[in-house]
Amino acid sequence: MNSQEEIEYLKRRGDLFCDFLVSKSGSLPSIQDFKTIFIQLYLAADLTGLRQMNDEVTSWSRNLPTEQDSIEFWKLLKSEFGEDYPSAYTKRIKRIKRKGVQSEFEYRLIEDHVNDLCQNGDADLEIRELDGLLTNFEVKSKPNI
Repeated sequence: MNSQEEIEYLKRRGDLFCDFLVSKSGSLPSIQDFKTIFIQLYLAADLTGLRQMNDEVTSWSRNLPTEQDSIEFWKLLKSEFGEDYPSAYTKRIKRIKRKGVQSEFEYRLIEDHVNDLCQNGDADLEIRELDGLLTNFEVKSKPNI
């Protein structure tokens, strides 16, 4: 997929999420603000910004008010774009493992993943690896005094 195709895809994915939220809770100002940001990023052809916003969509979709809402949204993504939640999430985690934690969002994503792994209690080696990524990000993010 080239840059323009990815921009179109990310915009459509963001629209789908905003429309889904509106269908569940009405047209709240925060949802409209979120949609406005998507429009601005789209009009500016800001691929990095659209990627970051869609990372937020992925994160938020894991924590919708009910588990049923999350399942319903991911079914929409599957029908619209062929996305499978576990594979999209797993790809993102693998990319962060390769490149390291680059942003607060990625930090929260890895932190959530570590919490999930701790609840399952079966991935000590991976937890240590991810904890190292979090520590490295914390060290890089601290201001030099």
